Amino acid sequence: MSLRSGDEIQEALRSFIGRWGNYAGTERSEAQTFLNELFAAYGADRKQVARFEDPQGSGGIVDCLYPGVAIIEMKRPGEADRLAGHRAQALDYWHHSDDPVAGLAAARFVVLCAFQRFEVWEPGRFPSAPLDSFDLAELPDRYEALYFLADEEPLFLAHRRRLTTDAAAVVGRLYERRSGRASPDEISQIRYFVLQLVWCLFAESLGLLGGDPVEQIVEALIADPRRSSAAELGHLFSVLATTDQSARGGLYHGAPYVNGGLFASPARVHLDPDELALVVEAARFDWRDVDPTIFGSLMEGCLGEQRRFELGAHYTHEIDILRIVRPSIIEPWTERIAAAGTPAEMVAILDELCALQVLDPACGCGNFLYVAYREIRRLEHDAKTRVAELAASTGLPGPETLPSYAISHLHGIEVDEFTAMIARVTLWMGHKLVTDAYGAVEPVLPLVDLSGIVVGDALRVEWPAADVIIGNPPFHGSQHLRQALGDDYVEWLKVDFRTFSAEGRHGLIFILRAV
Repeated sequence: MSLRSGDEIQEALRSFIGRWGNYAGTERSEAQTFLNELFAAYGADRKQVARFEDPQGSGGIVDCLYPGVAIIEMKRPGEADRLAGHRAQALDYWHHSDDPVAGLAAARFVVLCAFQRFEVWEPGRFPSAPLDSFDLAELPDRYEALYFLADEEPLFLAHRRRLTTDAAAVVGRLYERRSGRASPDEISQIRYFVLQLVWCLFAESLGLLGGDPVEQIVEALIADPRRSSAAELGHLFSVLATTDQSARGGLYHGAPYVNGGLFASPARVHLDPDELALVVEAARFDWRDVDPTIFGSLMEGCLGEQRRFELGAHYTHEIDILRIVRPSIIEPWTERIAAAGTPAEMVAILDELCALQVLDPACGCGNFLYVAYREIRRLEHDAKTRVAELAASTGLPGPETLPSYAISHLHGIEVDEFTAMIARVTLWMGHKLVTDAYGAVEPVLPLVDLSGIVVGDALRVEWPAADVIIGNPPFHGSQHLRQALGDDYVEWLKVDFRTFSAEGRHGLIFILRAV
């Protein structure tokens, strides 16, 4: 099985759709070819992992059985709108997909497919409805739902991705319109205004900012054009930056002290009526379902394409992030938690976990750090549950208090100041979402100090001590290094990192040697 990135899978699936998008034939004639090519798009050889036409104890024959993983039941394209009528058959096959003699559990997933339409079930956990359903044309954007074909954990992110993309698109239009009529000196202020506004919308949806002041202020601004958002939204941002209670009257009565660096310099930006309408549109989203891993990357679009090229920045799929976080953090700690035999042993492991220092030396908008934090908090939750289980099963006492993981144990280095602030906002949003999922271990407000996200060139600054280093370093094609970084920087790389280099028709090639 070849390990493919999210981008590579999506590209392969687009080609797959090009071959099958108009197929209207029978199930029998092409189902196996279809499935062979579907597995191949995920980098898997179907012949090595799954078998066709597997007999079941119920007397039926499963079109494709991936033992212990998935059953795939195919129907002709004409049944795409009638898959509900075939669910009973597919789920009956699932009931007979185990093999107790061989110690093989029932398939975890059931896929019902009519070429142009998919349903994905996990009947052992969710027997009443599919986890996801989508058309073939949507598969490149929903590819994580079938990720078990690559022997990886699937993700069902469709709703969150769609909402996040839509919300970010509105915010992006707001930025483009306002920056389009701004002087160069105003651009930085507008960027920070957008980040401060986004956090407020998120905080309103999650109950951190009571009374929906952004919506109320903007609706009043629309009703009375003589009023200015620079003054009124700017005042809201300044209230969030101070502990002074005398500033919290009327509409601002429930405004918390936020701080955390985000509102240290309240942005004061005037918006015209069209721009105010975009704020209203953005406020209507339920920001509780916004995915920070996606939103941070989309917000990075405010840098503009040329600036992203200069930084070597690019979006990393969560699937690909987990390929780094899973073996470096999730799997080793999961194994240690499962192996603990006494409460004291489990507490010692938990102490180590909660002291874990994580570094992304090219952190971008914080995606890797957010996923790492979310997964460490999940491991912490599992470890605390394990302490209680061991205390109950062994009769040995557990401690009255247990350690917890602090988000300040995350460290990042980012060369661009604005992107570093996006990373902090990503982590602040994630802090609240993870707290809601796994419980509070430190206050969400005031925003925690994330000074561990520093601005600098990771090749030129000292790295903080870390137990785990994760990330996806910025990339420039060899032909673009001098254009992107400049001659002086490239020459410095050669000297300071003692590289062997060669330049020719294909650009500049570096082989880094240990310093």
